[in-house]
Amino acid sequence: MCELCNTINNTNRLIKQTKHSFCIICLDPLKLWHVMVLPKRHVTQTNMSDMSAEESKDIITLLDEIQEVIENLTDESAVILKNNGKHITQAHLHFHIFPSKWYLRNLIGNYENIPERQSISEDKYIEMRDIIQSKITNK
Repeated sequence: MCELCNTINNTNRLIKQTKHSFCIICLDPLKLWHVMVLPKRHVTQTNMSDMSAEESKDIITLLDEIQEVIENLTDESAVILKNNGKHITQAHLHFHIFPSKWYLRNLIGNYENIPERQSISEDKYIEMRDIIQSKITNK
């Protein structure tokens, strides 16, 4: 069993569990109220399509509930993130939720040292759309 699968047994960190998901306080949180929401079943980090429709609905419902609670506890908005690819540190699907004073564009812009908004041409929109659409597979 992976480290994150086992966290459901840590009653000091466990906030809530549902039929298919659970929420825990993040180990070594970035800031107060930093939590994680995970499926109970071991699902690979990068592929949510491995979840059933019932599991997906369950985790989204729990994410919404926890987001609302965090926003009511703080004067900040909650940010929900899922690491992928090179950013994964655990091979178990999980979402981070934490309060932030910054909106997402500002948060990422400051972190990546890039402008919050970049104007692009209509041709670039079409090019990006076409490339992404060509990579989408119908499963």
